[in-house]
Amino acid sequence: MKQHLRNLLFSNQTLGQTVLKNTFWLSVSQLLHRLIKVVVVIYAARVLGAAGYGVFSYAIASAGFMTMFSNIGIETILIKESVQKPHLSSNYLSTTFFIKLILLALLSVLIIGVIPLINKVPGVEELLPVVAVILVLDGLRGFGFSLFRSLEQMETEAGINVFTGIAIVVAAMMVLFFLPTPYYLAVAYAIGSALGLIATIYAARNYLKSLWSHFTKELVRPILIATWPLALIGMVGLIMLYTDTLMLGWMGTAQDLGLYTAAQKPLQFLVVIPTLVGASILPALSRLVNKNQPNFKALLEQALAIVMLIALPIATTGIILSSDIIALLYGADYASSVLVFRVFMLSLLVTFPGTIVGQAVIALGEQQKFLKYIVLGALTNVALNAYLIPLWGIFGAATATFLAQLAAQGIIYYQIRSRVGFMLLPKIGRIIGATAIIGIILIGLQQLGINIIVSLGIAALIYLPLLIIMRDPSISALKSILLPKRAE
Repeated sequence: MKQHLRNLLFSNQTLGQTVLKNTFWLSVSQLLHRLIKVVVVIYAARVLGAAGYGVFSYAIASAGFMTMFSNIGIETILIKESVQKPHLSSNYLSTTFFIKLILLALLSVLIIGVIPLINKVPGVEELLPVVAVILVLDGLRGFGFSLFRSLEQMETEAGINVFTGIAIVVAAMMVLFFLPTPYYLAVAYAIGSALGLIATIYAARNYLKSLWSHFTKELVRPILIATWPLALIGMVGLIMLYTDTLMLGWMGTAQDLGLYTAAQKPLQFLVVIPTLVGASILPALSRLVNKNQPNFKALLEQALAIVMLIALPIATTGIILSSDIIALLYGADYASSVLVFRVFMLSLLVTFPGTIVGQAVIALGEQQKFLKYIVLGALTNVALNAYLIPLWGIFGAATATFLAQLAAQGIIYYQIRSRVGFMLLPKIGRIIGATAIIGIILIGLQQLGINIIVSLGIAALIYLPLLIIMRDPSISALKSILLPKRAE
């Protein structure tokens, strides 16, 4: 059993096991890293006070916005090309590294030179050089992570990510005890990030020997051509992400914003799930796209089924118990956000599969072709918000965003389905059936006045056994990977 677990979690054996292993480690990494940083946030907010922590947060947030000019998809292209062209992996690693250095230098100039021109918060400017260092260190560490992802060694990334989080916590706690100022808190973050980068360099040392000697000038243009659609998609996605909130701020009230963002918070947490699954399958999809189309199709179908296995019960539960969930999270004062919350729960059925299909687009190298649909979605979002917010307020903003996402993602979904030939509905028939049963049970429990926590617990306990009884293919595939093979 020990050997089976070791093989399951620390080696790449089969396609399904490797994807499952990578998803597990990315999930653990993100969860632990976020939990560790929450400790710093809570303690720093208490020690520095609202004003001091506000200065630190604003400096990080304003500088973080500038990363849109350095995060142009270089890492994604490195992963894709290294997997598809292993004989040129050293050349791609070296060339993308130098491009990344130039982008990080540009980021530093923007942070130190531009933010002071628009900043109105006292105390922020002295933090900016340190914040620039933090983001450069984080950018280099993230570049290292793309190497591990191309090798499908997400367990290494997870270990370094957790180590970095712990290093930041230790440094921050010491600083907050001896030198409790926003500036020295930023220094503590920089120290933790530096230690994380050192760990990354050490873990990748065998792959970095040729980093300085394999720069290939001829690859610069193809890399930039491949990345510019990703950069634009990222920028348009950022605009689409904030369109509803910004337009609601212009056309609504502060109370509207509070109700809207409260309903939106759970969604922002949940969309991490398909992002992690997508990151785990990208190397495999990139490897299979030109070598084994049937396996490419099968992996895409399986990934879509897995995310729908998660999205369908969450969306159904969220819609049925929306009033109780909002009351539990925020209290009776936020009852007006229930309808908005239902729309956001419904949108999970678009964003979850859309994220996975997006990875297929990258693996196929067709991001430039589909950019126009993302732009169309963003423009549709603006137009619908302008029309629906005056009519329906916060419900109109949520509906506009959902319809815009549905339009853009729907077109991309059907285009990729035509290209690859994958089928989703036949793969999730049993999942839909199990979700319907869960929905009926939840409605019954709600009518009986059963406590929401108890209802959620019952639904969670019943869902997996239902899928097992129904012999859902996704559960069968997971069982074949997780359970050790019996000796003949």
